[in-house]
Amino acid sequence: MTDSHGFNKLLSDSGVLDGAPRAITIGNFDGVHRGHQMILAAVAKRAAAAGLRCTALTFEPHPVSVFRKLPAESFRLTSTRERRELLLQFGADEVVTIPFSRAFAELPPEAFVHSLLIERLHAAELHVGYDFAFGKGRSGTTRMLQKLALERDVSVIVHDALSDEEDPVSSTRVRAAVRVGDMDAAERLLGFPWFLSGHQERGHQRGRKMGVPTVNLYPAGRLLPPNGVYATTLRIGDETFPGVSNLGIRPTFGDDERVSAETFVLGDFPDRDELGEIRVEFLRYLRPERSFDSVDGLTEQIGRDVAAAKAIHDAR
Repeated sequence: MTDSHGFNKLLSDSGVLDGAPRAITIGNFDGVHRGHQMILAAVAKRAAAAGLRCTALTFEPHPVSVFRKLPAESFRLTSTRERRELLLQFGADEVVTIPFSRAFAELPPEAFVHSLLIERLHAAELHVGYDFAFGKGRSGTTRMLQKLALERDVSVIVHDALSDEEDPVSSTRVRAAVRVGDMDAAERLLGFPWFLSGHQERGHQRGRKMGVPTVNLYPAGRLLPPNGVYATTLRIGDETFPGVSNLGIRPTFGDDERVSAETFVLGDFPDRDELGEIRVEFLRYLRPERSFDSVDGLTEQIGRDVAAAKAIHDAR
């Protein structure tokens, strides 16, 4: 089996070169929204029935970053790690991430299907969305995919869009909701609250001195909602804590230009120096971030924010 396109190295770098037969779904899967989850559930069910491995095949960096030179913070809903964890959570047995480049995008559709999907990844079934396109100049259509796969006795299932309010659920719609801070709409489209995750980082300890100690993240390389205060949930492993978070640059103090997500837990919370991996889920936008003339003024506003966040958590 010749390897003129370098697929062996691509898959070796991804940790995949075994001969297991696979049911493969292909996409960017940014956000892993309800439409993605619908396809994953269908692939996982068919894979289990046929003794296949349920594989999510995706790409990094996102093709938009390669062709349009857009920075990740302008559109990415999930980090590479978060996307992988979500794909596994919603049914994939494995996630294969192909390094994406202009050279890879120039592959003829036949090479993509025959040499990569079937000969190297041993696809027994292929599952794609209704708008899937592939190969050089995105010249490969779902109909072409079916024709090429049929030549090797591989079946292709094309999945219809999942609709929400009469429009397809899409990463584009999730991005639009996040950009304006409509966290209710983002949650409805995702099927879970939009979140930030990572390891807690030490802040300036001002919250602790003010009686509102916070757990801090410094997100980067991600699309973010508007700076402001949000009702949030803090997740640490299997534990969840209601909270209120400030996302922004803390203009009252003006000594750190990094965007941070600082979360104050409402109620009892064990004081831990090391929390490990944490997730902050954004439930509702409360108000824009603003500068206060004094620490006392900020403290009074925090009290009002806490009361507003408690009301939202009680309602949920």
